[in-house]
Amino acid sequence: MQRSWGMSVLMLVCVCAFAALVLAPASWWQEQFSFGQGEPVEFVVPEGVSEKQLADLVVAQKITGQAEELADLLTDMGVVKTLRSGIYAARPGTPWEVAMQLQGQSPRAELFVLEEGIMFRDLSAKLPGGGTEGLRLLASDDLFPEALRPLLPGDPESRAALLLPGAYVLSPDYDPAETALRQAAAAWWNKLGDQLGDADAQELLGRASLAALLQKEAAKEDDRAGLAGVYVNRLVREIPLQSAAALRFGLVREGLDAATLTRGELRVDSPYNTYQRPGLPPSPICIPSEVSWRAALRPENHDFLFVSVRQDGHLGFSRTYKDHIAALGSHP
Repeated sequence: MQRSWGMSVLMLVCVCAFAALVLAPASWWQEQFSFGQGEPVEFVVPEGVSEKQLADLVVAQKITGQAEELADLLTDMGVVKTLRSGIYAARPGTPWEVAMQLQGQSPRAELFVLEEGIMFRDLSAKLPGGGTEGLRLLASDDLFPEALRPLLPGDPESRAALLLPGAYVLSPDYDPAETALRQAAAAWWNKLGDQLGDADAQELLGRASLAALLQKEAAKEDDRAGLAGVYVNRLVREIPLQSAAALRFGLVREGLDAATLTRGELRVDSPYNTYQRPGLPPSPICIPSEVSWRAALRPENHDFLFVSVRQDGHLGFSRTYKDHIAALGSHP
């Protein structure tokens, strides 16, 4: 009887010890064991990444070789729920070893991701301090490279178009919002500054407005230079650009619903109503990508005036209204 009782106690102790090991937090495991082998490999985790996307990213860096198994482990362990966007590192190993390294890990450096095509209000909402902080920072000429300062628009929201979309590393030692915007402004100048030629401030603002329209109106990047040529041809002839994206932007600024456009809204009195007013919108409607900027700075030279959307998502261009109507009928 005593022996049986002793065995029961021993088994209970073993079960408790095993449970403690299984339920131990990742930090305890990481202190006791060295998962993986070799030097840690750094990789960037973007905002909103899924388990599958993270697994594919890790496999692409040759940290492990089994994406499907790693994705399942990341899901079971809830790893992605705790990860912030930023730079991480893991030593090469099995999917389980990699998952254990990532569980509860903090980024070596956090990232600020500036998405292409977002409006200023969406950018400012993501910045620490919100819209007020974004306006304050962009109002300062010092945020931008010195050579760009004479060309800056006066409106802080328009200046946001001179930020290059991308992922920027934040330092814990400096103001995160200022660090992100300063890097994005420098990246824009480094990529596009040599394309400006003799442009003055007014022309640069116009190009920014054009680039923003291209960003929103051409889903396919290789259509944007062609669309820029259409808009230039219309501007020269003082034909309204008829940009739905510009009108929607104006309605949103007024706090109105812009999900669908009605005939009445096509006649609304707004500086962004490019159905009624010739010329470009008075300010950029979003933050354009590098591709959109390059298209705006170097439009294609052709004589097309009309645009339609084909079934494959690409744009079709026509010279006459008759050809335009025919094109619309050929791809509903």
